[in-house]
Amino acid sequence: MTTEELIKLAKNGDKAAEEQIILQVEPMIADLARKLTMNALCTADELMQIGRIAVSDAIKAYNESKGAKFSTYAHMCARGRILDELKKESRRRRTESIDDAAEQKRDGGIDDAINAIINKDTIAEIAAVLSGFEFAALFLQAVEKLSYAEIAEKLNSNVKAVDNAVARARAKARQITNYKLQITN
Repeated sequence: MTTEELIKLAKNGDKAAEEQIILQVEPMIADLARKLTMNALCTADELMQIGRIAVSDAIKAYNESKGAKFSTYAHMCARGRILDELKKESRRRRTESIDDAAEQKRDGGIDDAINAIINKDTIAEIAAVLSGFEFAALFLQAVEKLSYAEIAEKLNSNVKAVDNAVARARAKARQITNYKLQITN
């Protein structure tokens, strides 16, 4: 049975057809979850479930007359839903972090407040705003201490793309840490 036939059945309430479609796109959902789990805000299993729900909703909303393949539409829906969830989680953690820092500032002074902000979820927040490529390039450069040429080889890219990605990642990280330091003053 084709995907189009399964979609029609699923739109008419056939749960088995819906499950079959989700199974067909499961590798795509797993790939998205694996790529987006690097930010450590949610587990891969949580992201997989969010992706499955998004695909289920995509089945109901899909309109083949618009010209897009279902797999493309499902990918966009799953990716968008996962990113939305990661943004919500990042905001929730940022609010908790700011509240913790404000309390520390009252109790222990400015240095304790700055340390609380920088140490508690800052890395997760930075990772949440980076693309997968930026995160991987920054991680390999800063943590693994690889050269740009080695990173380019590992990421199947070129040195200039790696250089640009690391520069963008550092600029985004700087913005987040500067913002957090301004809040404490």
